[in-house]
Amino acid sequence: MIIRPIYQSNENRFAPFHPTVDTEARDAAPCILYPSLRSRVLCGTSPRRRRSDNSDSHPSIRFCGTALLVWLSLLLSGCTKPPEVEVAPSLRTLVGHTDDLQSLCFSPDGKTLASASADKTVKLWDFATGKELLTLTGHTALVAAIAFAPDGKTLATGSWDRTVRFWDPATGKELRSLTAHSEGVLSVAYSHDGKRLVTGSTDNTVRIWDAATGKELKTLQECQSPAAFSPDDKLLACGSAVYDLKVWDTEKWVQLQTLTGHSERILAVVFAPDGKTIATGSGDTNAKLWSIIQWIQVQNLPLHLGEVRSIAFTPDGNSIFTGAGDIVQRYSVGNGKLLNTIRGHFGTVYAVAVSPDGKTLAVAGSDKVIVLFSVK
Repeated sequence: MIIRPIYQSNENRFAPFHPTVDTEARDAAPCILYPSLRSRVLCGTSPRRRRSDNSDSHPSIRFCGTALLVWLSLLLSGCTKPPEVEVAPSLRTLVGHTDDLQSLCFSPDGKTLASASADKTVKLWDFATGKELLTLTGHTALVAAIAFAPDGKTLATGSWDRTVRFWDPATGKELRSLTAHSEGVLSVAYSHDGKRLVTGSTDNTVRIWDAATGKELKTLQECQSPAAFSPDDKLLACGSAVYDLKVWDTEKWVQLQTLTGHSERILAVVFAPDGKTIATGSGDTNAKLWSIIQWIQVQNLPLHLGEVRSIAFTPDGNSIFTGAGDIVQRYSVGNGKLLNTIRGHFGTVYAVAVSPDGKTLAVAGSDKVIVLFSVK
């Protein structure tokens, strides 16, 4: 497996990440040491977590403590050495946002990349050239989530200003705004037939809308972001305030299962392309794979050094990317093995996205830039 960053700054800010291996212990129990860890990364918090955590303790202290425990566990226990990461520097990055990037999304045809930011804007980029095409303005707070409609003709966004907005990605014109949520909207996702939109909020509701008219169709109580439809649109998975994953039948709107295992809030939910597996990422530094055939956890993806804020499957469904701390990791879906560790940011990774052809990985976060990697 070879992963190469396509766009890289002139200052070589995005140097390749090379883990240092404890050679004395390698034969008995290979272990990865991460020299790139910095206290500002370990103890940092994203705007999403900072504004939604209702606990008594300060989130940065809780996150720092969790990350340090993970770090100690890596040093004290054996873990698998990933293959070497090969990189080929380039002179180009996608630069334009003035605050943390929160979400990334490719258009269905792969020609456009959309990015959402804490600077209250959404930008559209020509993927082939890296040129900024449009800046969408209208939100009055951090934009947390974006999603293209399956036909690529509409873009939906969710924001901490409590609104969901629809845009024409060809012109940048705002088409309509939805205002039912009473707190920030942290996730938006279209059904695969394009007829419905699901939005998740910290107000403990997930709402389903008619994508064409903006009419609210259903409200699921005691659910919150993130939320996503299965590939056949028959299921809806969403997080909850008690850290479990709820799965709903979208025809009868009955809850089918509650999947438990995370010890902190779920931050990412994605269905595998074949619809048989759900991937979740959590503030407990774990990513998990769940079978919807047996309704059990089938893989725990370890070695994360921070909250797992974003997840993306490759189109073939054979591997999965996770973003945590300032690195991205790639795992085998079949056996949970860590395949690659990729470092390309000087800040926390908040978003990862894989292009429709599976050849490119986009990564963005608190350093305000988007880095593109060629995936082979």
